[in-house]
Amino acid sequence: MAIVEEVDRRTKRTTLLCEGTVTAVYVNKLSNVKTYTGQQGKSWTPTHSVNIVVDGDRVSMGLTDKPDNLRVKNADDKYVDFGKGLEITLPVEKGEEYNGKPQYTARLSDVCVVGGEAVVEQATKAASQPAAYSGKPKDTTGIQVGHALNIAFDLIDYKGMKDALAVAQDVHTLTLKLKAEYAAEHPKMSEYDVGACVGHAVSNGAKFAKAKGDTSVEQIEKAAKAILSQIVPAMDSYVRNGLKTQPEAQEAPQEEDAVQDSVQDEVPVEKHARAVKSKAPAKRTPKIVQPDPDGDSDDDDLIPF
Repeated sequence: MAIVEEVDRRTKRTTLLCEGTVTAVYVNKLSNVKTYTGQQGKSWTPTHSVNIVVDGDRVSMGLTDKPDNLRVKNADDKYVDFGKGLEITLPVEKGEEYNGKPQYTARLSDVCVVGGEAVVEQATKAASQPAAYSGKPKDTTGIQVGHALNIAFDLIDYKGMKDALAVAQDVHTLTLKLKAEYAAEHPKMSEYDVGACVGHAVSNGAKFAKAKGDTSVEQIEKAAKAILSQIVPAMDSYVRNGLKTQPEAQEAPQEEDAVQDSVQDEVPVEKHARAVKSKAPAKRTPKIVQPDPDGDSDDDDLIPF
């Protein structure tokens, strides 16, 4: 174990120190690059997050704008290249636990190299390429549970726990069905993209259905399929190509009409037995968390539904 406790003899305060050999360095590109301004007005635009493993303990080192040039100081106060194989000491702070294992945070500037030689290629490779797939699928059970419950509580206006559970189960079943269908229609699309597209389509389809006063599973499915088949492809093209090749202007009204038509039944549809009509959903203001200007915050990866 690399993390040890030390007690200051003068203050009697306990601090955590990471001691050991760096066994892995992960430099991952941020999905959302932002520019931050410090207290002295100096701007900073980090592009990558840095995480290391020291004798089995994972430490988050914050963000960097120089992924190919990570430098730290040694015991002689001289800069050296940082990478796998170095023996270091590093003051750390304990964060939240993940899968029952504590996580730690620290600053790259606090690293002190006491021995070893760095394998710089490890960090450079991680900075320029996506993280390697471990072969073990990520458990997204919690995300799926939250996705279904969020939709269910909104549909019933947060009235009745038992009703929410029943509706959430039906929402989850519908999401799995549409994911399988969408994956079959788009064999080249990654599992991540399929889950993200379908999850958001079901969520917004439920809102369309609620606005029209019919919250049956059939109506949610109808709206979600319209979003997936007409809105998503046009938006996908816009995001990938930007302003260079926008969808033709005359197509937009047709797409809007198609989605509107999708939530209006020409033939009566049986209402969902456990979801109810309600008022328009209340507007919610998302909480915005400002990252630390000094670059110690971590980039939160998006997880598909």
